[in-house]
Amino acid sequence: MLAQFNNYGAQTKIQAQVGSILVTGVNLKLTEKSLELELENNSSTPLQPLIYPQENLLIIELTDALLDIPGGEFSQENPSSQIAAIAITQGENNIVRITVTGVDNNLPEVTVSSVDQNLVLSLTSSSTAIAPENPESEIEVVATQEGQDESSYFVPSASTATGLDTPLLDIPQSIQVVPQQVLQDRNVNELGPALQTVPGVSPNGGRGTSVFGPGFLIRGFPVQGSIFRDGIPYQSLGPLNTTDIEQIEVLKGPSSIVFGAGEPGGSINLISKKPLDEPYYNAAVSLGNYNDYRLDVDLSGPLLPEAIDTVNYRLNVSYETSSSFRDFVYGDLWVVSPTLTWNIGPDTKLNIYGQYTTNRETLDEGIPATNIADLPSNRFLGERFSKFEQDQYLIGYTFNHDFNENLKLRHAMQYLAYAPVRYAPSLTFLTKIRGN
Repeated sequence: MLAQFNNYGAQTKIQAQVGSILVTGVNLKLTEKSLELELENNSSTPLQPLIYPQENLLIIELTDALLDIPGGEFSQENPSSQIAAIAITQGENNIVRITVTGVDNNLPEVTVSSVDQNLVLSLTSSSTAIAPENPESEIEVVATQEGQDESSYFVPSASTATGLDTPLLDIPQSIQVVPQQVLQDRNVNELGPALQTVPGVSPNGGRGTSVFGPGFLIRGFPVQGSIFRDGIPYQSLGPLNTTDIEQIEVLKGPSSIVFGAGEPGGSINLISKKPLDEPYYNAAVSLGNYNDYRLDVDLSGPLLPEAIDTVNYRLNVSYETSSSFRDFVYGDLWVVSPTLTWNIGPDTKLNIYGQYTTNRETLDEGIPATNIADLPSNRFLGERFSKFEQDQYLIGYTFNHDFNENLKLRHAMQYLAYAPVRYAPSLTFLTKIRGN
């Protein structure tokens, strides 16, 4: 069986969309043990596959891609005895969708790997997974591309919109997720810098240490009171640290009313790191200008050797100290976040967590915009006693129980307390001096 379509350099309207990868040819070849699907493209940029299972369908989406073949789509019925059909179509928002249909309502299982810079999706029918001697029980779909990256920014699901971990494909709201890989690659440890990659989100005021704490604008609306941690309101007058955060979910638009009195612009939900089943140890040191030093430690695994898969822990510790290009300005920060998960049964889980944050820094108001004096950049116009101090305590738990596939129970409670101290002289007197 051999089917092939090629487009020999035809110039179409689809090429006018800048930044998308053109899929110009589709080659389908059935071998003794595999089915190879080769997608020819016009760029060395890797195609990004997203995989979603739905009943007996396996949907594979290629983002930032356009299907430019004769007829505009590709389909093949019964390519093997275990796969009923394969179809390739052009979806909205520059997405090429590959749909693999299983036989007799069996969902094809997939394993993703990279071989010779090609993305390999190994498809196995759930009904024949126990019979590897069947030469047609395993099918390989190969999508040709250049430079496949082992790390990925793809996040398949989020819990902000529904309260439960739900595939993004099934959520009708607009959600932007900042995954852990982005936080690591950008080396950010505060919420403000972490949200710089989210379209429609901008800072509203300072980075924190203000009367109202850190604030942001989503679609032009302030979201001062719509910052959450694991779905529970989270407040601080200091900068919000992200070293113990797994991912950040931004729910845009009035759909944020799911949290109660939500802001019309949206809401921000911080998803904390959870204990891991396998031992994990990580330590990172960052050095920067102006005596900026940071140490991050992340430990996880079974609490006791005999408690494997029963009681797991995770401990995140972060310390940072820094000065400034201005004289007499310094700061330090401690964050300690322990977490304990007890797997009570196969369907029951209890997670207990806490966080202690202590923040000390000099308040630097900068130079007032109304001042026209020629001052050096290192001139500190405040007083040395100007400071912001805050001790913050957080403790809570999350209880989950699955009655069946359609009924789940989740109960969460969190206690938060903080004691801020902020005092400094007002710099408005410089305006009066200038007026005189």
